[in-house]
Amino acid sequence: MKTSKRWTEEDDARLKQFYAAGVKSVDIAAILQRTRSAVHVRAQHLGVANRLARGDENPKWIAICAICEDGVPRSVRELSDLTGAKYNSIEHLLRLRQSRGHAHIVSYAPPEWRGPHRPLWLPVPGRDAVPPAVSKRAVRRRELRAARAAAAKPVGPVPDMKIKRKVAPAQRVIGAPQHELVRALFGMGVAA
Repeated sequence: MKTSKRWTEEDDARLKQFYAAGVKSVDIAAILQRTRSAVHVRAQHLGVANRLARGDENPKWIAICAICEDGVPRSVRELSDLTGAKYNSIEHLLRLRQSRGHAHIVSYAPPEWRGPHRPLWLPVPGRDAVPPAVSKRAVRRRELRAARAAAAKPVGPVPDMKIKRKVAPAQRVIGAPQHELVRALFGMGVAA
């Protein structure tokens, strides 16, 4: 698809209508016969880009708020499963909203099997819970792993190990004496 055509006022008007209606950028690009990146750049130029993703109009944020209306804090994994969004996307959104004072960590759930405690979130302003201290057992295991790794690392060369050194190949002398058969076949060397 050739996409080097200029944007007309009609295209700009249609682009604004599509963004106002909440049409996905992929669909807008197909309708206007442009690339998705061209649609994004033009939308930013017109000042209509990412309107749905801003503030409280973000669909993921709206879904999280609706899920947590009951006041039950949930982990990022639960929110990811319930909204259908990716884990990293939900975690990034919650951390961003936490930094702006719109979400907070209510408490920490113990790990299911191993690992750190999982934060439980609510999408309302509040004070963050203090993270639980790392257990003595976890600290001890970490120290043991570090000690084993340090002990396993050899400090210098092992005494039984022979160190191979590169030896330069012997210089070939063209005028060296050669067997008469070699001289006859290859024309090398001088008579011995």
